[in-house]
Amino acid sequence: MVRDELRVRELIEQHKRRGEIVEKHATVASLNVLFLQKGERDLQVAAANYDFGLKERSTVLQSAFFNWVIVIGYYSMFHSARAALAKLSVYVSEDNVHEAVLNGMYHYYVYQGLLEAKIYEMLKNAKERRDKATKLIEKLELARSRRGNVNYEVAQAVKETAAKDMLKDAKEFIEAMRELIR
Repeated sequence: MVRDELRVRELIEQHKRRGEIVEKHATVASLNVLFLQKGERDLQVAAANYDFGLKERSTVLQSAFFNWVIVIGYYSMFHSARAALAKLSVYVSEDNVHEAVLNGMYHYYVYQGLLEAKIYEMLKNAKERRDKATKLIEKLELARSRRGNVNYEVAQAVKETAAKDMLKDAKEFIEAMRELIR
């Protein structure tokens, strides 16, 4: 699932030409804390839905609660990724926003080494740092895919384990984004 660095660079240039990504934006950096807070609130709502799902007796309703854990969990990661990009004064417009944020995270954080330097600095092995940074952004990409699956597939039942995994990944992701914007 790792995105090729050269392909991501091409996609970033396309995003910039279309105005979907603007570097050195004059005011977006001031919004990074607000984006992060939105992501944290989304995570709280996802956790509440998980708890409701655990208590629900109807398997249909239980699956619906777990479905929303996946959807809202992705959005918690998405908004916190926007916070990290905003911290770098990278504005992402509403056009093609999900793809632009994902490409932005690979480009500005993974392939330029910022994520590994900030989050995984305690690891001595450079390859291990880069692998961990890449895996973190892959979790965002996987969450986006899962969100699409549960949002658009009418017959998909979401299990407790999938919802629990989403919460775990979202918590880890948001904690890393919080570190980035400090």
